[in-house]
Amino acid sequence: MKNIKKIKNIGCGCVIFFVFAVAGLIWLGNYSHQPSSSSNSAPPPTKWEIDAANRQRQSNIRKQKRDAELEEQKKAKLEEQKKAEIEMKKQKDAAVHSEQPAETSLDFQKIEAWVFCQYAVEAKLISPSSAKFPFGGAQRHVEYWDNGIFIIRSYVDSANGFGAIIRTNFFCKVQRTGNNKFNLIQLTFESQN
Repeated sequence: MKNIKKIKNIGCGCVIFFVFAVAGLIWLGNYSHQPSSSSNSAPPPTKWEIDAANRQRQSNIRKQKRDAELEEQKKAKLEEQKKAEIEMKKQKDAAVHSEQPAETSLDFQKIEAWVFCQYAVEAKLISPSSAKFPFGGAQRHVEYWDNGIFIIRSYVDSANGFGAIIRTNFFCKVQRTGNNKFNLIQLTFESQN
């Protein structure tokens, strides 16, 4: 019997505690869920905030357009490079299968003749390291004759025996004998006063 009384006393205490706990939770829940006036309605955005948002949106649109244009330009460049590479490969293949090398164009031959003549002129100068030839000499100073003969009329600025820079005109006649091979036929100098 004593045990039954103990159980009844313990049971009543637990029930009372449980009732107070539930009531406390309900009371706390009512206070935490009551709406506050500040959280329900946000203040309307100001004109400055609206303008700033519009400017940001427009800036993003411009950036997207620029990025798209840059991407298109990159694609176009890559396509051009691929086309150029294909064309170069075709030219190389054609040069390999042809009898003459692709570099035998007249302009290329004029450049070769100009360089050969420069070496010949420098070999005759007192101070070859000081020699300065005119820019673009192959286009302006080299003429093609028949049978691979080139005539070069130009000038060179170089130091004389005293170190003074003087301009000397020269006449050079060379003949192309093979691929990048020339024979010097004539070389004459004439000093300017």
